[in-house]
Amino acid sequence: MRGIGEIEGRCVPRSVARDLGRMLVSDLARAVVDLTDDEAEVYASLIGELRAQRAQERADRIAALCAMSDGSVYEEAFSQPSTEDGLAVLRDAGFVRADVRAVYRTAYLRFADRVAIRPLEADHPTYRAAVEADLKEMGLA
Repeated sequence: MRGIGEIEGRCVPRSVARDLGRMLVSDLARAVVDLTDDEAEVYASLIGELRAQRAQERADRIAALCAMSDGSVYEEAFSQPSTEDGLAVLRDAGFVRADVRAVYRTAYLRFADRVAIRPLEADHPTYRAAVEADLKEMGLA
């Protein structure tokens, strides 16, 4: 929801969350400045380990997506909570913009089946216009 942030599981105005985030970062910066050289080295090492772990998790996720069938990747993308997350799944799985129309068609057919309507053929002018309008709106056309 626009304008709402979350802090420790509680919804708060986004501006409050942003201000608290800035305070936490500035508090962290003050704490880091006060570290001894040995403590700073340990801190830098921990950051390096966490970044390496995050990079490995991302690489593992991408490898798993690339090993999936196209249909499984579509299902994974459609199960994401937001359009951006779904597009990230497709991008990480190696899909390119040309593939987006195939994904769109699959989603359209799933929707048509779910609401029990007869889907338009892919070459129908109304369908093509709707696809182009939707992809343009999402910045994918």
